Amino acid sequence: MAVSLLPGQVLCDMLGCMGLGLILAAVHTLSLFLLGKSHISLFFPDLFLFVLAAVILQGYAAGQSLSGIPRGYMAASMLAGAAAGHAVIAPFTEGVRFWLCWLISRPFVLLKIAAGAAARGSQKQIRKILKKAKNQLKSKR
Repeated sequence: MAVSLLPGQVLCDMLGCMGLGLILAAVHTLSLFLLGKSHISLFFPDLFLFVLAAVILQGYAAGQSLSGIPRGYMAASMLAGAAAGHAVIAPFTEGVRFWLCWLISRPFVLLKIAAGAAARGSQKQIRKILKKAKNQLKSKR
């Protein structure tokens, strides 16, 4: 028969599982950040994290909880921690991803602008030289 826990011990288990859910949300967000958001790249991190959540919940229940078995409130608090993690972490990482892409692309954009300016400048010089040569040919006639 399962051990009956006091409310303080239950709260301790719930907070521990909520922290584990936050960590799982951070790992999931990091995997989406690194792999992108295509359909096939979403399947494997989701499957991996589903299995990892079950293993972590079982390990926490066996190693840290005084009850020794996983209980429904542990799974629910892990889910709440993961949902809170996605609500807090995901918008932040999207902003970081946008700024990283912007920062990485800046040298290439500046190079493109500089190359365009150089090309426009060289075209002006070429037109000037051709105009000068044309005027010289006209003056020799």
